[in-house]
Amino acid sequence: MLLGLFSIIGILVIGLIYFVLRVQTCQRELVLVRSTARMNAKKANVAFTNLVMLSTELQKVFTQRLEAANSKGLVVGDDFKAAKAVIKHFSDVVMDCCEKGSTVEEALTRRLNNSGVSMNEVKNFIKERPNDVRMSWSKNTPDGFITACNLFSQSALTIDKTDQKQEVS
Repeated sequence: MLLGLFSIIGILVIGLIYFVLRVQTCQRELVLVRSTARMNAKKANVAFTNLVMLSTELQKVFTQRLEAANSKGLVVGDDFKAAKAVIKHFSDVVMDCCEKGSTVEEALTRRLNNSGVSMNEVKNFIKERPNDVRMSWSKNTPDGFITACNLFSQSALTIDKTDQKQEVS
């Protein structure tokens, strides 16, 4: 009887030791996971900050290109109005897409509500652009949106350079 009691106590002590060691291992893993999560959060914060800065700088470049094309009479009227509205909200649209998981169309529609330009006007502007702009735009993703904005702001200036080369010839 006494031997049985010692056997049960021995098994319980071995079980207790096993669970204590298991809890210590889990605590070490938890500390490691927490530190990794903090590091990843810092990296994500830095990446987010850089994305904000880059999208703002791209917006400035695209605005300068568009203004230059407008001053030369290459993009005028409703086309200029629609392009300017898209470029004006460029950074906000990119951030909405990346931060909230919105599509470009959803984010741009929200931003255009107070701008005096409708999404249909923007779509009509895009329909008149070259095929590469339309294809990029149709992706409805931030990378397609960035590419489309780059192409349509750059194409206006490229047209001007082509005209200048023909005049020289």
